[in-house]
Amino acid sequence: MSKISVSCKDIKKSYGTGENKVEALKKTNLEINSGELTLLVGPSGSGKTTLVSIIATILMPDDGELVLLDRSMNTLSSDDKAIFRCKYIGFVFQSLFLIPTLTIAENVALPLVIGGMEEKTAQIKALDMLEKVHLAHRANETTSNLSKGQQQRVAIIRAMINDAQIIICDEPTSSLDHASGFEIMEFLRAIAANSTRTVLVVTHDQRIFSYADRIISISDGEITTQGVNDEKKLL
Repeated sequence: MSKISVSCKDIKKSYGTGENKVEALKKTNLEINSGELTLLVGPSGSGKTTLVSIIATILMPDDGELVLLDRSMNTLSSDDKAIFRCKYIGFVFQSLFLIPTLTIAENVALPLVIGGMEEKTAQIKALDMLEKVHLAHRANETTSNLSKGQQQRVAIIRAMINDAQIIICDEPTSSLDHASGFEIMEFLRAIAANSTRTVLVVTHDQRIFSYADRIISISDGEITTQGVNDEKKLL
């Protein structure tokens, strides 16, 4: 059963001061559910990067409250937020940031090793994750040997390796062709549907709108619409 995993309550964020002050995010109220694939859409400069950075606890809001997994982020110190982020949030960057000198398995295991897990144990868990995306047989290769779509899968399972409950993907299909992009969205939709994870995709790619359970639109720092994806009902 879905429950609210992300709640933004009167969140605001500005940059600069005085005449140079820019209101990047106006009073924002937003709820995102677990077990669903949610898209955050909007043009460049709309505020979606600021909003997703706040949800990822990378950026602090000026006002309002952020509640993740029933826990208020306002009460946490910077160190506690970093621990929370490492444990519960997985981020897939648009540039992926896969390390070319490491093998595919080492890339996937990296968050576990950084977190203090013994390398051999981390490698075993990485291989198990790679098996789920049919890449275990290529575990000892480097990521440069993979297609763009396969690299995206590696980045996604790396974000999931710590059993993160909130997965945030920044433009996961922007550099992919139609077939590879749809394959990634099927993968993300399955992750959300078959678990209690929350999957939030930041995108402007209208090709993938039909994959979402919910679509949240933002423009000029304000949420303009948020609700069930009517297009998906037609699938």
